[in-house]
Amino acid sequence: DDIPNGTMSIAPNLKKIHISKGVKSIGDCAFLEAVNLEKVEISGVEIICSRSFQGCTKLTVLKFPGLKSVGE
Repeated sequence: DDIPNGTMSIAPNLKKIHISKGVKSIGDCAFLEAVNLEKVEISGVEIICSRSFQGCTKLTVLKFPGLKSVGE
């Protein structure tokens, strides 16, 4: 499974996310401008596309075990 492009973009109430092992990729701009997002924990994701977390200015905790590729 994938998280499609722009899925949670401009989501001001989103503070933390945990993505389980079933998700293999995160699309372009998936969490774009989620300005209150502070923590991301991802298990099993292999690909994070371009600008997936662009504008997430409060993001301080990132955990990506198993990550193989990150976009530009």
